Amino acid sequence: MNFKQQIRRLENETFSLAGLSLNGCATTSRVDQLQERVNAAMEKADQAMAEAEAAKARAEKCCKESDKALDATNRAEAAADRAEAEADRAELAAEKSEAIFDKMLRK
Repeated sequence: MNFKQQIRRLENETFSLAGLSLNGCATTSRVDQLQERVNAAMEKADQAMAEAEAAKARAEKCCKESDKALDATNRAEAAADRAEAEADRAELAAEKSEAIFDKMLRK
């Protein structure tokens, strides 16, 4: 039985016992026991909700860190592309310089 089903069962029992107690069939101790079970279930629900909220906060933090890492990766790739383009231009300039030098030596 999952948690929601347990809560519903306890709610149903609470209403049933409340109805019976109005008719005088349920004892005070039985109602008190049921109230304790309902309180325990509510505490578990509150704890589960707090844990879920904490997990959500951790997931959001990881998502932000992941976004930052992706941005850094994109910037690094862009810098590498610019460096490669500069290296190509430098190589072309070196080839032109070499051609000019070779032409001067032939004269």
